[in-house]
Amino acid sequence: MQIRKAEMKDLQEIEKIVMDGRERLAEQGVDQWQGGYPNTEIIVDDIERRYTLVLEEDGEILGAAAVIPGQDASYQTIEGEWLTETDTLDTVAIHRVAVSSHHHGKGLGYKLLEGIYNEVANQMPEIKSLRIDTHPDNKGMQYVILKSGFEQTGMVKLLNMGLDDVYDYAYERLVKVPVKSTSK
Repeated sequence: MQIRKAEMKDLQEIEKIVMDGRERLAEQGVDQWQGGYPNTEIIVDDIERRYTLVLEEDGEILGAAAVIPGQDASYQTIEGEWLTETDTLDTVAIHRVAVSSHHHGKGLGYKLLEGIYNEVANQMPEIKSLRIDTHPDNKGMQYVILKSGFEQTGMVKLLNMGLDDVYDYAYERLVKVPVKSTSK
């Protein structure tokens, strides 16, 4: 499996995975993603801005997420405390995480988040931490986030989604700079 930047040719596969995720959440009684979010316009924008990373194996996209550097409006105020400074530019926010339900039980969510962590640690040395949030009823995603080395830091109010008074659990993972081999 590999992590790579999404291209516009991946849009249809990414949308299928997102719709899959929306349906699974609905089946579980979780109202996350049950409105018009995320929609095609948001996914296209993420791809065009080169924010979307995909988990791929043998040419098949197994998962996708938006990895957005800099300040996230929803993360500026937290009921709790971030591990790093609130208004810092040296963080990335991970949003719109979705994995294929056709490969359920293979740990794709964990592999996607670990791949993102490794990509950030190796390609973005200025980044000190990754932040992510999820719905309080999304127990599966909470499990994957914690398994991936994130710490729960509090609650954040979601902004810019057309929703009122929606709060998600917030998590952060510090980035450790990879150690370069000194062997000859």
